[in-house]
Order: sequence, then structure tokens, then C-alpha cells
Amino acid sequence: MYRKIAILLIIFLTAGIVSAANYANVTVPSLPIYSKPSTNADVTGTLKNGAGVEILEKKNGWVRIKVPEGATGYVKNHGLKTTSVKPEPASISEQIEKLLNKFNKTVLESEFAQSKKVVPSLSVSSVRSQSDMTFLFSAVNLDGKKVPSLRRNPLAKNMRELIELSFLKMMKKPSPMYRIAVETPYFGDKGVVNGTNNYAVFTIQAEKEQINQVEKGTISVWNLVRSTKKLGMVFEDMPH
Repeated sequence: MYRKIAILLIIFLTAGIVSAANYANVTVPSLPIYSKPSTNADVTGTLKNGAGVEILEKKNGWVRIKVPEGATGYVKNHGLKTTSVKPEPASISEQIEKLLNKFNKTVLESEFAQSKKVVPSLSVSSVRSQSDMTFLFSAVNLDGKKVPSLRRNPLAKNMRELIELSFLKMMKKPSPMYRIAVETPYFGDKGVVNGTNNYAVFTIQAEKEQINQVEKGTISVWNLVRSTKKLGMVFEDMPH
């Protein structure tokens, strides 16, 4: 009897140890995530110090991980400290801000930015709730400083896709209405920002079945969006 209890206890403790090793926290300033277990593979993201991940597999000095938001990838087997605490996903607003930052960073580092010197940018201006956010749409120079511009925006389609992705993330949390307001900076003398102007407001009020259709891909987010600006022209002009 006691032997059975001892065996069960060992199994329980062993299971606990295995479970504890299924998660890890990053202990280095920056840890690149690769699409494949090779430093020659594409870098799909970067984990910062303190970030939590789920460990899926360890092999040949590489760890296949899953971030709380669901994406998977490979990191080098260093800078990770195992833990029994399951990491919590970032809030929707934090996810959207990461998405915008990644987009803007890619634009600033592109050949287009280097040649044009002025590029479009989106950033989170304010967050009232998980379903109500305000973005700032501006032109920036290569240092990321907001500047006036009379040029047309060559990345209008990309900006619309960012708004679409933002709505998709918002819609993971039930709400009677989803709202995204977009403002542009108001430039005074010598290109100094004196305030902001209203650019457009996008809203979605949808039934659960409609949201399910969007998630399944049978209809587009834009089938549900109501906008104060003609959707086909959104982001066509740069702030000036």
C-alpha cells in the first residue's frame, strides 16, 4: 500500500517537474526569434528581457517556443530560465502597439524611406478601452520626427491593412462596439506640431454571427466598418 503511494507520489512530482519546465522567461536584453532553427533563417521577432514563452521542443542548441499571443518560432538555447508560471498574453492594446511599431520600423529601414526621406507612420495616441483606441497618422523623417508633407502616401493600402488587423485583434474581446479614431498632427510655424486634427473615425457594431464570419474569412472586416471618410481614399494623402 505504502509502496503504491510512494510510486504515485514520484509520478506526481515528476509530472510537476516536467510541467514546470514547459515555460520560461527571457533573461537577456534581446533574444531573436527565427523562423527555422538556424541563424541564417528569417528573424520573425525579438523577445525582450522578462518576456514569457512556452517551450515546445529542445534540440541541438535550439528551443522551439510559443509566445502567449500564439506565434511560434525558434530561439537559441540561452537566455531562458525555466518556470512553472504560464505567461499571460499582452493586452489587445499592447498587441496592436507592437504591430504598429513593427510596421513603422520596417518602413523606416526600407529603401523607399532612404530615398524619399519622409515616410508615413501610425502610432497609438490613446486607449480608452480594449475596444476604443485613437491612432496618430503622421509623416516622419528618418529620425522618426513628425514633419509636414505635401506628398501622397504610397503606403495607403498597408495602412488600411493595419487598421483591419487592429480591428481583428479588438474583436477577440466581446464588445457592443469597436471604435478606431485616427488623428493627424497640426503643424504651425517651422513645422512645429501645435495639436491634432480629426482625420477619420471607424466603427464596427456587429452581431456575434457576423464576427464569426469575419474570423472564418467568409466576409471581410470592411463589410462591417462604418467610416467618416470614404474607405477607398483612406490614408491616400500624407498629413500636411
